[in-house]
Amino acid sequence: METTVLPQNGWHWREWGSELLGTAILMWSVVTALWVVTTAWSDSTVFVRVLVVGSVAGVAVIGIAESPLGRRSGAHLNPALTLSLWVRRVVSAGDLAGYVAAQAVGAIVGFGAGIVWGPGVAAAPVRWATIAPEPGLGDLAAGVIEAVTTAALLSVVFVFLGRARLVRYTAWVAGATLTAAIIGLAQVTGAAFNPLRGVAPEILAGSYQSWLMFLVAPPLGGVIAALGWRGAHRPVTGKLVHDPAKPCRMYCELPHAES
Repeated sequence: METTVLPQNGWHWREWGSELLGTAILMWSVVTALWVVTTAWSDSTVFVRVLVVGSVAGVAVIGIAESPLGRRSGAHLNPALTLSLWVRRVVSAGDLAGYVAAQAVGAIVGFGAGIVWGPGVAAAPVRWATIAPEPGLGDLAAGVIEAVTTAALLSVVFVFLGRARLVRYTAWVAGATLTAAIIGLAQVTGAAFNPLRGVAPEILAGSYQSWLMFLVAPPLGGVIAALGWRGAHRPVTGKLVHDPAKPCRMYCELPHAES
């Protein structure tokens, strides 16, 4: 097994394909969770729906990261994380483009696949799981909160990716903190923390409410997190779950299979 490698450019189709499928599964899980809770419990409160969707999102992140798909791609599932790792010189420019493209396609496919539950997915109260800031907050204030929270979430990820002895816990901590952030802020900003979580459902719904805020704020938070950690040791891997039996296309200081 090889040890330290630098970020690699190239056509990493297996990694990008795994990222596409992983992102699709995450987004499908979100829209499915919302559809189930609104259908099975039509009089449920907004908080109950947020609790269910937030919990499902966190569990899905953990499950995807631990799966063969996540162990191959690293289970970023979010352009903000990939961008942040590129700023920290963990991901190559080629993989930044490949991963973000895969995530974008995966998000549209995942939310769109919610149609398997019937046309009700496109109607209120589900509406493809679209989100929006609370009335009266304004996109600027919501964007600041989204950016700061995204930066905080990614900073937690960097704490665990920066230490070899903590890497094994990264996916679990990422899933748990995401759930907590969604529960805490869903009724305030919409709780995207991922540009595709905010924009992809809007594309399907054709509404485009606050789309620019969701497109810009989480990636900005990713850059803020990366710059805030610029003096720290580079993450020892770019994967939420590092599998020594898989090759590394990103910066990696841990044992891994040959490319």
